[in-house]
Amino acid sequence: MATSEHVEKIAQLGDLVLQIGTSEKKILVSSTVLINLSKVFAVLLGPNFKEGQTQRDATNPQTISLPDDDATAMTHMCMLLHCKVVPEFSNPGGNTTITQNTRDNHSLRILKLAMIIDKYDCVDVLRLQVNSLVWDNLDRFRNGGVATCRIANVAWMFQLPRAFRAATKQIIREHAELPSLNESGLPMKVYCSSTYSLMNVQHIVPHR
Repeated sequence: MATSEHVEKIAQLGDLVLQIGTSEKKILVSSTVLINLSKVFAVLLGPNFKEGQTQRDATNPQTISLPDDDATAMTHMCMLLHCKVVPEFSNPGGNTTITQNTRDNHSLRILKLAMIIDKYDCVDVLRLQVNSLVWDNLDRFRNGGVATCRIANVAWMFQLPRAFRAATKQIIREHAELPSLNESGLPMKVYCSSTYSLMNVQHIVPHR
């Protein structure tokens, strides 16, 4: 690995560089952490793949390319796996006024994180952290329909029933109609169930 290249160091003594996405962002991580916490990385870096047959250590990190992954989401997942603070999640609005754009970006960030966690089979390992992010989003933001659907989708993916009920309740009570199926990102069964609930509740609870 050339020393002139910019590499974000998530593990100071890491032995593996992940080159991610079309931007080819590079992050330095510990292969031991990834192997122990991700079943996918355990296979990828195991003896049956060429990536696992390469010698690597902190003085000579191995580089592997992950061109199909979202660089930001992968970085956030690796930070959580290495017990690092993710600033974008600890203070999503920064010091500026929270706008609808802030809310939308934050919900999309959480959804992309959830998708990469699911892809690399780290759901059980990071369920508690994602649960915290979902509830923080629901408590702090009054999201638009699409943003709240994203949070409901994350709760569904991670089997968080209380958070899922809270998110769908927020959608049903605070929005006159659901976004389209494609916009919502929800599974068909969940979308149809939410649509049915919305149609019923509109006869009982006046839309605010």
